[in-house]
Amino acid sequence: MRRRLITLTLLLASMSACADELITRIQQQLSDAPVLRGEFVQTRELAGLKKPLKSSGRMLVDKTRGVLWKTEKPIAGTLRISRQEIVQKDGQQILMRLSAEKEPVVKTVGSVLFSLFAGDLATLERYFSHTGSLQRRDGQRGWELQLTPRESALARLIQRIELKGSSTAEEVVLKAESGDLTRIEFRRVSTASTLSAAEVAEFE
Repeated sequence: MRRRLITLTLLLASMSACADELITRIQQQLSDAPVLRGEFVQTRELAGLKKPLKSSGRMLVDKTRGVLWKTEKPIAGTLRISRQEIVQKDGQQILMRLSAEKEPVVKTVGSVLFSLFAGDLATLERYFSHTGSLQRRDGQRGWELQLTPRESALARLIQRIELKGSSTAEEVVLKAESGDLTRIEFRRVSTASTLSAAEVAEFE
């Protein structure tokens, strides 16, 4: 019995080391640029609806300030995500503001979303267990990662997250515990060292 426990412990330690190595190698592939700009196409399959809902727009990621998610079609709107709050706007009008200080779940969800779009795998590792692999697609280095919530509170919202990418995330699939599925494809992603003055104002 004792020998089996020792063998199991060594096996789990080996699996953990492989998982940590995978995260490290994926992180090495990701761009360390402080700013990312790109376009997105989002498809949502909601339980009870036969036809998926599609939207598209632009995203802006500043790895210190947060994420701006600007939907252009079918309805314009802006979502600003940071570790401290989530703000939804329609033009200059604020429709919703959720603060991490007042809503503890916002801190978790905001941190997960921010880390997800910023490619902060170290933070994601705190909230999720993971499996995945490195691969080559079209002659380029790539990777894929599957995330499962560690905490029961998060598991009540998210069942699983699947990520694919190379130097940046290229696709995110989020499976909610409710049965809803959201697929986001990123296109024409570019990197930069700083924001423009107009972009800085959008985060304020």
